Amino acid sequence: MLNITREELDKMFADSAQKLEGLRNELYTIQLEINQLGTRQNETNKKIKDEEKRLEAIREAQVLNDPIPEKVSGVRKRLLTKIERSKREEITIAEKKKMDAEIPELKMELQKECTHPFVFHRDGYEGSPSQDFENSYPGHRYCIVCGFHEDSYDSRETGALGLQREYLFKLLTTNDNRIIKREPYRPYPESQRCIDIWIPLGAAIKPFEESIARTLSS
Repeated sequence: MLNITREELDKMFADSAQKLEGLRNELYTIQLEINQLGTRQNETNKKIKDEEKRLEAIREAQVLNDPIPEKVSGVRKRLLTKIERSKREEITIAEKKKMDAEIPELKMELQKECTHPFVFHRDGYEGSPSQDFENSYPGHRYCIVCGFHEDSYDSRETGALGLQREYLFKLLTTNDNRIIKREPYRPYPESQRCIDIWIPLGAAIKPFEESIARTLSS
C-alpha cells in the first residue's frame, strides 16, 4: 500500500487537473498566436512578392525609357522600308532580287549593333516518358528590335518543390538593361513560330509597355 492518505491523493488529483487545464489553455493561446503569426507571415510574404514585382517593373520602365541608339533605329527603319517594299506587286523582278539580298545584310548589321533590350521568351518542353522524351524541344528567346534569336542550351528545376523549370541561355540572359517577357499566347501551330517583329518599333514594344503599366498601377 502507498503511504498516502485519500485526502492527500484527492488534493494531488485536484492540483494536477488544475495544472493540466492551465497548460491546455496556455497551449490554446499559443496556437492562436501561431495562427496569427502564420497569417501575418503569409501577408508579409505576399507584400514582399508584390514589391519585388513592382521593383522589377520600375527597372523595366527605366529600360523602356532609355532611347534606342539612333544607329540601331536608323538601320531598323531602313530594313522595314525594304521589307515593305519587297512585298509590293509593282516592283520589278530585278528590284525584288536586289532587296532580297539586301534585307539579310541589314538584319546582320542590325543584330551586330543591337544590345537586345526587348526579348520575348518561350518555354521549352522536357518531353513525355511515353515517347522516351524524344518529343522535347528547347526554350526559345528572340529580340524584337533586331530579330536575334537563341535556343536554350539546358534547363534546371526551380521552386521550393522543384516543380518549375528555368531554361538557360548563353546570350539572351537577364541583365539590368534588358526586359524579358513571356511571348504572348498563340494557339498551336502558330505558337511554334516567332511573332512578326518587323513592324514599327512603337507597336512592337507595346506588350512590354502594357505589362509594365499593369504592374505599376496595381
